[in-house]
Amino acid sequence: MKWMQGWIAVAMLAAAGSAAAANRPAGYVTICKENAACSVAVASNVAFGRADQFLYKVVTGSFTCNEATFGGRIGGGVNECSVPNGSGSSSSSSSSSSSSSSSSSSSSSSSSSTSSSSSSSSGSSGGVSGSALNLARYALAGNHALPSSNAAEASGVTWNWDTDTLFVIGDEGKRIVQVSKQGVQIDSMTLSGFEDTEGITYAGGGKFVVTEERLQDAFEVSYLAGATAKRGDLTALSIGATVGNEGIEGIALDRISGRYIAVKEKSPQAVHDLGLNFAARSISVASLFSSTPLGLVDLSDVQPLANVAGLDVTGKMNLLILSQESSQLLEVTRNGQVVSRLDISGISTDIEGVTVDANGTIYLVAQTPRLYVLRPN
Repeated sequence: MKWMQGWIAVAMLAAAGSAAAANRPAGYVTICKENAACSVAVASNVAFGRADQFLYKVVTGSFTCNEATFGGRIGGGVNECSVPNGSGSSSSSSSSSSSSSSSSSSSSSSSSSTSSSSSSSSGSSGGVSGSALNLARYALAGNHALPSSNAAEASGVTWNWDTDTLFVIGDEGKRIVQVSKQGVQIDSMTLSGFEDTEGITYAGGGKFVVTEERLQDAFEVSYLAGATAKRGDLTALSIGATVGNEGIEGIALDRISGRYIAVKEKSPQAVHDLGLNFAARSISVASLFSSTPLGLVDLSDVQPLANVAGLDVTGKMNLLILSQESSQLLEVTRNGQVVSRLDISGISTDIEGVTVDANGTIYLVAQTPRLYVLRPN
């Protein structure tokens, strides 16, 4: 049995509360029942559950359709395993009878997020196979100056879904700055003792995760306008050994799984799947996929599409990968397949950060510092 490393997606969908509740998501086909031996020919986003409630995991090869595989089960009846219609996956013969579990609780990973099972999105756009956004449709819609001092050498940006604003960090490690979607400063928080901060992502509840490039450390910062976050007062989780100016360039929360994805710039490049638990002072690091086939000179930032409303679960699993030195923005699957791309060399050559909001609007930050806004035509 071959598994893609780490959790790729774990999502629990709300019950429909209807007698017609389905045992598979819309657009999915059942391949086996609970406790049966199943197989999928290609990497597939398998749903496990019943009654419009599901857990998801990307699987390749043979697996058992059960609670152990998916980290939970939906109580109240027999669960089913299903895959996106037309995925080419197949099921093998059942190895055992349906589960006899009578648990009435709806189990899921503690980091699962809620999503609608009735999404009508196809997970594909503009005729690009596997593409959720189709970056070829995107064009520059805004070009804004960022605060020249507080956002100096802007290297990371993240969208805060609670405030619908952007938060920018510079690689001098001096401040986190909250700005409007037009780059106007709202407020800021001072950073003390940090070095070469390149990555930032919103983690919910007013908290952010910030990463340092050379030291390859991650920190959880509770944002408070006008206050100071001191490095020595925070828990540091080490993603890797200290390196030169080629370490962690970007980090982003995957709101589906509750895990994080980080990119290492070069020598070698890496796309990390991270489990960060600051309370327990623990971290797990795995490789998500090899970036070599992407053909990029460097990796500058990463952003899952889980933020974007209206995409189905498969679409939400895609990632944006930014390369500053190649002047490319890629949309890739969780196994590293490029499904759409955009040449950004005509916009700027010093763009180092990317994020996306619920509307699918893409925000890029450059070290000048400037904010560039991309929207589909």
